[in-house]
Amino acid sequence: MNTGMDDDGIKAGSELEALLMDAASFEGMSNLEKMKWLEELENNVAMAIQWLMVGNSTKGLLSTGQVKKDQSITFTTKDGKTVTGTVQEDGTVKTSTGETYKDIYRSYDGKTFYTTEDYIEPTPEKPKEPEQPTTTDPTEKTIKVGGKINAKGAKIYGWPGGTGYTQYFKDDPIYKVLDIQGQYLKVRWHKRKSGTTGWFKKGDVKAYKQGGLADFTGPAWLDGTKSKPEYILNADQTKAFFELVDVLSGLNGIGQNSQITGDSIYDVDINVESIGSDYDVEQLAQTVKRMINDDARYRNNNAINLSR
Repeated sequence: MNTGMDDDGIKAGSELEALLMDAASFEGMSNLEKMKWLEELENNVAMAIQWLMVGNSTKGLLSTGQVKKDQSITFTTKDGKTVTGTVQEDGTVKTSTGETYKDIYRSYDGKTFYTTEDYIEPTPEKPKEPEQPTTTDPTEKTIKVGGKINAKGAKIYGWPGGTGYTQYFKDDPIYKVLDIQGQYLKVRWHKRKSGTTGWFKKGDVKAYKQGGLADFTGPAWLDGTKSKPEYILNADQTKAFFELVDVLSGLNGIGQNSQITGDSIYDVDINVESIGSDYDVEQLAQTVKRMINDDARYRNNNAINLSR
């Protein structure tokens, strides 16, 4: 058997080939019958070799109990070296130097082993990437019905669980959420007044809240409208705005019992047709002062005095 076959099948001109031809009365066949017989023989031998290789591989022998896990076997490598290794649970053979061979076969004599393949190169372990700290986008919020989402780069679906497609409105991917069903969002493009545009997976899109402090560099989504515009301040304007807020907050701390005192001088000019006597002048002055005093004490303002 060993001299009549090789890895390609039956050797041409071998005693095995002659024996098979004689058994099949090859010489008595027509040329067409000879061609058909040789083709069938080649196919049958190829199938037999495949079966023998599988059945005689360390994996096949391990499954039938003809070799054992952790059993030591010696085999010949592709380049003619003699190597000893240990059978592993998956049928591979690992040498003492750490090399692993996958395809080890038992020879036709049933005693020796060989391989026609190189050993398996070990796959280097991919270094673990450092975990990125979890950051919270100050503009991000929970997606809800009636809110808007930014679906940049996301696939749009005709229905939940369907096939995803590229958005028609990919250059302006802003949508209003109409409904939420599990992990899918029913949406309408933000410039349309009615109808449904499609569905998005919730994990593929983002929602943004109005306002907020932008402390990052990059694009940001605005929700301004004609009726409710949003103002954008630069860094200096933002600083001045917060200073104004601080001043107004200080003013709000003034209670009802607080007093702001100081001298305030006013000129009061009264034009009349005529005054008959000094008494009339005195009476008029007293009347005007009393009117000013009464009006100044409106809402418990007591920080005013009558003086001449």
